Amino acid sequence: MSDVVDVSISMAIHVGDLLRETGHLAPAEMGAHVRLMLAAWTRGGHLPAAPDRLRRLAGVDVAEWPATWRILTDLWPASADGSTVSHARTVAELERARNLKSSAVARAKAARAAQLAGPKPAPSRPSYSYSYSYSGSYSGSSASPSPSRS
Repeated sequence: MSDVVDVSISMAIHVGDLLRETGHLAPAEMGAHVRLMLAAWTRGGHLPAAPDRLRRLAGVDVAEWPATWRILTDLWPASADGSTVSHARTVAELERARNLKSSAVARAKAARAAQLAGPKPAPSRPSYSYSYSYSGSYSGSSASPSPSRS
């Protein structure tokens, strides 16, 4: 079993950030970029740097690929060894999603373990005692005496 948490079912896209980052792209280039982001999400954040593989993942025609990749290459820098390319925001969001899911899984496991361990004793509460004493007399009426008539 892999230690990598699978978060491939959903991907956060921060619309404002995406539009700021890609405002210079033509619609076809934007489509290629988003397709590459989605492909990278399901492949651990990195894609092989092989031009034909990238072109196919991006859904771009062979004739259009060189021009499209020249535009996208700034958004998809190559790794130090040149074997992969990645999009920094996609990699960061993937790591964030994995951390959130790992935390949620850990909390769920802890809650289930606590549930299986049985009920916990109720926390003790401090006891308070109140005492009240009254040494005066009580006449039962709070009304003042009425003046007598003669």
